[in-house]
Amino acid sequence: MLKLKKFIGGIVLLALLAGFAISADSSKAEDVNENKDVASNESNEASVLPSLGQFDSDVAQCRRQMRKYCAIAQQIMERPGGSKDDECSEALSYIREVRKQWPLIQTKYQDNRPQEYANDSKFKSRLTDIANAMQDMESHLENRRAKQSLLSCAFACDLFVQMHKQNGLVYALDRIYQLRKVAKTAIIAGKNKGLAGVSVILPDLLYYRNQVILAPCPWPEDAEKCKLCQDAVKKLSSMLDDLALCVQRGEKKKMMEVLKVLLETVNEAYGAAL
Repeated sequence: MLKLKKFIGGIVLLALLAGFAISADSSKAEDVNENKDVASNESNEASVLPSLGQFDSDVAQCRRQMRKYCAIAQQIMERPGGSKDDECSEALSYIREVRKQWPLIQTKYQDNRPQEYANDSKFKSRLTDIANAMQDMESHLENRRAKQSLLSCAFACDLFVQMHKQNGLVYALDRIYQLRKVAKTAIIAGKNKGLAGVSVILPDLLYYRNQVILAPCPWPEDAEKCKLCQDAVKKLSSMLDDLALCVQRGEKKKMMEVLKVLLETVNEAYGAAL
């Protein structure tokens, strides 16, 4: 009888141990599955993040339309008198197209930004500020306030530059934009103060020129576009070298000839980068 009890007890113990082993294996399997699910979720979350290239491409489409609008608004402002209805209508068509596209960008990216903007607490408000600047551009031009409209355009462009710079992103387009601002100042200084005025601004011109040269090509996967951009930058760089020599030699007449076409050359480089 005693042997029978021991035998039965042994069987029970073995059953308990087997059950524990099965439970442990099951728990491990659940942990593994859970870890897999977490890894899968993390992988899915990472995969749905848009790439910086996608974001830049969508934004660039809007900026190209903005550039067309700004070019016409600039012409309107510089040519007083006469009817400008046709030009205003054309410029407004561009900015209105931009204002249709931009809300789509806001919806797509404001709560699902590229990784490069992960730490930007102002990212969503930046997109809103740009939208407001676009609205001001349209409103001012509708009321034939071309100068104010262009100021709103410049403000919007500055917002793009700040957004990139404050997130550690380097773009040739931004640097050409900054160079263009200094070039405009140099042209005005040349008209008003001649050699003396330009000589003060020349170091800034050369600094921003060098910054443009050091920026990466905006078309790394398109050799043809990249070459066009590089050629435009080389042309601009050569022109600024000529300008520096004119100032150094005191050749005012030649300096003014260079300044006369400087902005056009900067705009060529800007268009190639955009």
